[in-house]
Amino acid sequence: MGGITNSYIISEVRNVLEGKVRIYAAKLYKPVLYALALTMLVSTGYHLYFANRVIPGVALANIKIGGLTYMQALEKVAQKESQTNKELSLKTQEIQQNQGKGYQIKDADIELKYDWKAGVSRAFEVGRTGNIITDTKYKIAGLFKSLTLNAKYSYN
Repeated sequence: MGGITNSYIISEVRNVLEGKVRIYAAKLYKPVLYALALTMLVSTGYHLYFANRVIPGVALANIKIGGLTYMQALEKVAQKESQTNKELSLKTQEIQQNQGKGYQIKDADIELKYDWKAGVSRAFEVGRTGNIITDTKYKIAGLFKSLTLNAKYSYN
């Protein structure tokens, strides 16, 4: 009997599977290519728009400056500072138990000065370290949550 051998069956199954793989690959080729092109287009647009701006989600001393240029960010933090009461309250542990003293210190008494230029410069560095993994993490995180930086200041 000239029956069908195992090697013939395996060969036919392999041919059918290879054909189906080619069909599925051809069907997936275009959507994957379009998704990749769209991702590259969005990424390029993001980087062009934010090339001279603070990345989204960055806040300096709880002042949101994401999306602003250097000068806009500097103006915004300076404006917020002028509207802020800069009186410090120091309290001893006993005051928390209503037994101690509280002290009020005005910013002029200690010559408190904010260095907004250094703070805004630091805000521009977020997402621009040169490490693609870290930078991407901050850029994506900034779209969903606030990335808060502390203000730079000095006192005497």
